[in-house]
Amino acid sequence: HLEDEINAVDLPEKPDVTGGVSRTGDWLLSLFDRLQVKCDTVHLLVEQLQKTVALLMEDRTSSSDNNNNRRAFSSPRLDQVVRFLKCVFRGKVEGAVRAMAKKYRVHISYRQSQNSSGHEKQKQRIGGSGGPTDKKIKGRQQLNTLNWSKGAKSTRDRVLCYWCFYPGIAMEEMKALGVRSVLLASGTLAPLDSFATELHLPFQVRLENPHVIDASKQVLVQVVSRGVTNGVLCSNFANRESEAYKFELGSTLANFARVVRGGMLVFFPSYPALDSAVASWKQSKIWGRLTCLKPAFVEPRGGSALRPIMDDFEGTIRQD
Repeated sequence: HLEDEINAVDLPEKPDVTGGVSRTGDWLLSLFDRLQVKCDTVHLLVEQLQKTVALLMEDRTSSSDNNNNRRAFSSPRLDQVVRFLKCVFRGKVEGAVRAMAKKYRVHISYRQSQNSSGHEKQKQRIGGSGGPTDKKIKGRQQLNTLNWSKGAKSTRDRVLCYWCFYPGIAMEEMKALGVRSVLLASGTLAPLDSFATELHLPFQVRLENPHVIDASKQVLVQVVSRGVTNGVLCSNFANRESEAYKFELGSTLANFARVVRGGMLVFFPSYPALDSAVASWKQSKIWGRLTCLKPAFVEPRGGSALRPIMDDFEGTIRQD
């Protein structure tokens, strides 16, 4: 039983832990082997599931017509299982399927769900309206299962994800559709040989231009581990919300702004980290020190708000 196999995987029992565990793609094939689902039998299972999905949809449509209810229905949850099986066994033959599995990883984790009775869980199991939301993640196939092994009062669902870690699969499938030409252009593709190998496509025409600057004279790469007051500059998750860290970072940037000619570009790991730092600096004297030395422009989250910021930035450059 697929759900029993997934529920048998040991996961952290703490209610707030959703990290889960990861396995190789071969592990998933071994799981299906124990369930007697193999390359030469999976098509029979898929056919039966597709027939069941068709019956469920027909029953829903009939019930809707009888009740004069014309609202649209989403596809049953079994349809997601069909897509999942087709993804895992897309190689058709044993050797190809196992070779494909080596390019994937399996991840199993908890996902919180609303409290529901045993009747509601049964509805979810067959794809009823009480089922979990169907998450579609680009490049990933995801199978949601419910954790019945802990009883009807359990609120913990399990999510099994099948993640592709090999971009060449998508490119090969695109090539099989008859695409004649693929044009890739970027400033960060080099080295081209390794990039082409990852995509598993031969690029017969290649162009790699030299840098517009002399890297030996115009680029300096340094790691600044401590700030102006000897405080540690470490932007990990545990430290980035520390007021002491944000003060040290802002003071160090202000000192850099005093000696760096022209402009400065400061990257943050995320928008929340950026917003938190700027808010902290504005509450202290650091923001004033920075803006006295150089005009400051903060990238907004929304695309529509970016254009006015860029206009102000370009106007400042023209004035200088």
